[in-house]
Amino acid sequence: MQPNSSASSVSYEIKNPSKYMTLTYVMSLALIAILSSIVHLVLGRVIDEQSQTGTIINISGQQRMLSQRASFFTIEYLVSGSNRSHDIAYNAIKKMHRNQVALIGYPDTTKKIDRLKSLSPELDALYFSAPFDVYKNTKLFTQSIERALAVDPLVEKLPFDIHSFDFVMLARDSLLDGLHEVVNQYEIEGLNRIEALQSAQNVVFWIMILTIFLEALFIFRPMVSKISRYAKRLQYEAKYDALSGILNRGAFTLLADNAIANAKQNKLPLSVIIGDIDLFKSVNDTYGHVVGDEVIKSVANRLHECIRNTDILARFGGEEYIILLPQTTVRDTHLLACKLRQRISELVMGDDEKSLSVTMSFGVAELISYDLNIDQLITRADEALYLSKKKGRNRVTIG
Repeated sequence: MQPNSSASSVSYEIKNPSKYMTLTYVMSLALIAILSSIVHLVLGRVIDEQSQTGTIINISGQQRMLSQRASFFTIEYLVSGSNRSHDIAYNAIKKMHRNQVALIGYPDTTKKIDRLKSLSPELDALYFSAPFDVYKNTKLFTQSIERALAVDPLVEKLPFDIHSFDFVMLARDSLLDGLHEVVNQYEIEGLNRIEALQSAQNVVFWIMILTIFLEALFIFRPMVSKISRYAKRLQYEAKYDALSGILNRGAFTLLADNAIANAKQNKLPLSVIIGDIDLFKSVNDTYGHVVGDEVIKSVANRLHECIRNTDILARFGGEEYIILLPQTTVRDTHLLACKLRQRISELVMGDDEKSLSVTMSFGVAELISYDLNIDQLITRADEALYLSKKKGRNRVTIG
């Protein structure tokens, strides 16, 4: 079977395909790598934020416990005079002070701009505004504890009026409630930040998935399609003659060897026709190579019209053609060659003022038992073609 001759006019050319593929691949991978890095960074931020939130919630939660611890052991100290209770209470308020510095820095209630920690409006209100005023109440609480711890219960007269110290009421009501609200607010804000980062991570992740899809659709798919067309074009050019659109000599030889092997194995007849355009050099000299090329193509088309789909037609040389006919005896091959000679002789090119008639000479040969390959069969057909030329051209000779 022969290809559509119009296929030879289609060109799929990639200039420097290796560079084209490399650049496309690198750019696509770079974009995916950038998006993957963003996902990784956002994930890192999520993990860091979870860690920081956990730390802040832990510290703020300690404030509640430390306030109760300081209050309890201060009362125990006032009642029993235990130095151990004194030290535990003192260490508790010192720890509260360090925790508060870690949470809000060193605030100046008269110059809020001097605070070292940036707080949300909600936390700012909890620490520095009514009704909770946590910073003020914490300061009053620790000062009250310090005054109580400064008392020596073994020297002072008993009983003490424990409720005269502010820490008792603060630890029980306003300070504890405020510290509880602070912990809740830190939890809310931490979770909100984590959710925001997770949302951003999801957005970037889906952008990456969409990017991969779009790259596959608009970059890799066109690239693969273009390379596929280019590969098909290379395959076509490796098998077919660029001018006539029929098989070239190399492709014919491969197909012919397979056909001969099949014919010998199944003991089937097989013949070959070689045809050569008569006086083709004079056509080029008289009419020019452009007309000569048109003659080459027209003869190929006329030959192709007259053969079967199972026959193999190829351009064997400059103006020489060869046809392999499986399951065909030399008698039938001779009849076909005569028909081809007649059809070619009817081919007239050009206009009425400068017309060109074309004729061909043919040689025919049939496969015989001692033919080892296509070359021996071609040699006999070529010798017959030589005799056709010698006898006056435009004729068929059996070899």
